[in-house]
Amino acid sequence: MDETKKKGGGEGRVVEDVVGCHVEDAVTFWAQVIRNNDILKLSHALAEVCPQANSVFGNPDFTKIYGGCFSEDKCWYRCKVQQVISDEKCQVLYIDYGNSEILNRSEIVEIPENLQFPNIAKKYRLWGLQIPPDQDLNQFDQVSYRLLNVWMMNCVTNKAKLSTSFFIQTIFHP
Repeated sequence: MDETKKKGGGEGRVVEDVVGCHVEDAVTFWAQVIRNNDILKLSHALAEVCPQANSVFGNPDFTKIYGGCFSEDKCWYRCKVQQVISDEKCQVLYIDYGNSEILNRSEIVEIPENLQFPNIAKKYRLWGLQIPPDQDLNQFDQVSYRLLNVWMMNCVTNKAKLSTSFFIQTIFHP
């Protein structure tokens, strides 16, 4: 990872190479810090382990990382259970991408200890921007979602860095 700390205004700022992976709202998105082939290696490991793993039954551990079968591509990704919806369904957060969905418990499986490590993706917020409380979010989200996606794709295409010229605040969740 190419990481440079810059000093100024009493605040340390970090420049990182990232790939955007999920837009949460007009000012919040998830991105993966670019490192070797971590995500590719992880995908292969999950594809090998998860189909034979035990499904989660009983009370899931909200701090534990599981494997979840994403409904759109039927591939396995690491996730955390955010909420138990019913005896059959749980809301999960895909921790390496930032998106979430409701899964059947049969699509949530135990994964081995060697796959229990911190998120690859981080949550970012555009610094100094906020969504006005009286804003029509549907219209606002559609436009800003497209703009943020275009911006993120431009960064990836041009191998740009998230730099101090466009402040981004990392949001950490314990």
